[in-house]
Amino acid sequence: MNNLLFQNYHNVALAEQGLLADQLFMQPCIDIQTIYVPGNKTPYLSALLSDIYFSMGHIAFSQRYAFEANEGMGNFSPRMLQRLVQTSLIYGHYGTAKKYLDILESTLFYKDWATAHRRFLWNDPAVETDSILGSKRKCLFPDNRFSGIKGLDDDLKQIVLKNPMHKTTIQYLGSLYLLSKDIPRFKATLETFYGTPALPSVLPVCFQEGVVVFAAGDRETLERYNIQAATVERFEEFSRQPSKDSHNLWYFLKYRK
Repeated sequence: MNNLLFQNYHNVALAEQGLLADQLFMQPCIDIQTIYVPGNKTPYLSALLSDIYFSMGHIAFSQRYAFEANEGMGNFSPRMLQRLVQTSLIYGHYGTAKKYLDILESTLFYKDWATAHRRFLWNDPAVETDSILGSKRKCLFPDNRFSGIKGLDDDLKQIVLKNPMHKTTIQYLGSLYLLSKDIPRFKATLETFYGTPALPSVLPVCFQEGVVVFAAGDRETLERYNIQAATVERFEEFSRQPSKDSHNLWYFLKYRK
């Protein structure tokens, strides 16, 4: 599975199932492009980026790329119009959402979806109690903060602080650091968020592997992060036979240049 676009879609699916930080290295990884292809060369890439950012909880960027994708597809991509409805509802921009719903409601295949979403117009309680829209609304930045100004990772940290229950965000944040081999920032992220609602008491598999990287032999730190004995045993086995198992962070750090 070396195609980056396929990997990106695959990892969005894992993130939405809460499995990204458990299964990230089960497939060959290249670098951060494995989960996030930067740049914007085609409307189809813009659509992918909109999906990735929506999964991350980064609504501003998701909306931006949905708009660019829709524009690049002749201003009528039903799926991107659906995304723009979602982001507009999340922001409470109900007039804009209505405009997109009017377009979708005039179609054959998206009419029912559009009609069902009209109940959210000018209805904050309905938005806030919806499992998707309500959760994403809690991820929004403060009005006076420009998204992206300090980098994607800083944006994701702000989202985690704002909505620690949006689990895909912390999974993406930690995974970005592991794929960029930035163990110090990964460590700092755990120091900030472990013991809060953002992270479980038993860390995801890839995060446990990351802890072992900076805390190998440090029993106190391993215990603090509740690193499982099986993870330590796998690391010891990898140290003896590093080429035996390629489905882990340690193999990626050692062999991926």
